[in-house]
Amino acid sequence: MMIKYLDPLRKIFQLVFPSLVSSLVGGAVVTPVIAWMNYTAQDGPLFPPPLVAFFVVMPLIMVLFIVQAGALFYEWTTKRSLGTAWIGLGLGAGGGSGCLLAILLMGPALDGKGLLSWLAFLGLGLLLGLTGCGLQGIISWLFFRGKPSIGPD
Repeated sequence: MMIKYLDPLRKIFQLVFPSLVSSLVGGAVVTPVIAWMNYTAQDGPLFPPPLVAFFVVMPLIMVLFIVQAGALFYEWTTKRSLGTAWIGLGLGAGGGSGCLLAILLMGPALDGKGLLSWLAFLGLGLLLGLTGCGLQGIISWLFFRGKPSIGPD
């Protein structure tokens, strides 16, 4: 009887856990880059790399969180898994959020360094999108494969 109330908790877990894992992956990728930039900088104040990584990764995670919440709401209301569409959703949402962050931080500059920065933000968005939505797709597959993973419904 109590198991039927676990479905919203499953969806909350399915939404929060991939976002946390994505933020950790993003922080692990961005922190060494910021540390290297601080090491090679010749001017200006040096900011702590994990703090800068937090402010770079969090906007991407928030955009992905909104997209994932919408997809989970679709899964929950239709009682159907998105299956492999999570990969496409991750690529689209990650690439879009990376480009959005590049536009907000860099503007439309596409000169030598601007193009590399655009590609870096796009790559980071794709990595976070694939990590979050891929993990969410795996969890969705575990929940919808016929046998619930938490207990009998």
